[in-house]
Amino acid sequence: MNEIKEKKAEQNFKNENINLQKELNKSFEDNVSLFKDIFQGDDSVTVRFFANHEQGVIRFCIIYIDGMVDVETANRNILQPIILSTLPKNFEGNIDVILEQVILSNHAEKICDVDELVIRIIRGESVLLMEQCNEGLAICTKGWKSRSITEPENEKVQRGPREGFVEPILVNLSMIRRILPTTNLKIKNIIIGVQTKTNISICYLDDIVNKQILNELLDRLNKIDYDGILASGYIAEFIQDSPYSLFDTIGSTERPDAAAAQMLEGHIVVVLDGSPTALTLPFL
Repeated sequence: MNEIKEKKAEQNFKNENINLQKELNKSFEDNVSLFKDIFQGDDSVTVRFFANHEQGVIRFCIIYIDGMVDVETANRNILQPIILSTLPKNFEGNIDVILEQVILSNHAEKICDVDELVIRIIRGESVLLMEQCNEGLAICTKGWKSRSITEPENEKVQRGPREGFVEPILVNLSMIRRILPTTNLKIKNIIIGVQTKTNISICYLDDIVNKQILNELLDRLNKIDYDGILASGYIAEFIQDSPYSLFDTIGSTERPDAAAAQMLEGHIVVVLDGSPTALTLPFL
């Protein structure tokens, strides 16, 4: 019994230590161990060490999740440039050199917050750690497969576009932007879901939207405290005015042109990552 209590106490102490370190420090070993502890028991997480061919004393570590990244992109844009390039002397601890002169990516960001780096890894990005540096690089290497854009089965039309929303939110937002190429189109991003950390985008035309309704929607979304948001229906349940009303208060569509038409009438469109169905409100 005492042995069980000791093991439990050790685990609690370990978890507390993990939670206490909110930012990276200059200890390479501590930073790597921190991520190993956070992802302990997850065999899909890859942690790889490597170094430059000339300055091998400076170690690097890349962390990503198998199946969420395009490994060829990671090799071509991160590992190969760092391993094969000629790095300036005395650059120790200066990750700006790697960011600005070495890696080949338009989407890379310096981050020191541990929680943010963990979220980036879970989202399919690769995190690069460097010795003697208290910042990491979150680099876009997303590469999971998704279905192609097709016409929605439930909203077929005789005349008009044959495009429908898909699951990846960035694809859906790009279709909306292509239909509404105006600076009045605004997109606000928030994350909801304690466990799922689902990306939600609120889309509207700034010059015609009802700001009072917009602020009320944002307030209701920010108050959602729920473990998992897996579909747009979850959001609708939390934000609708009258859950037991016989009349719809929130609409939905799987067509980007229909979503754009709603915004042109002053409505707000809510797009959810992982769902091909967008919410439109107010319904009338």
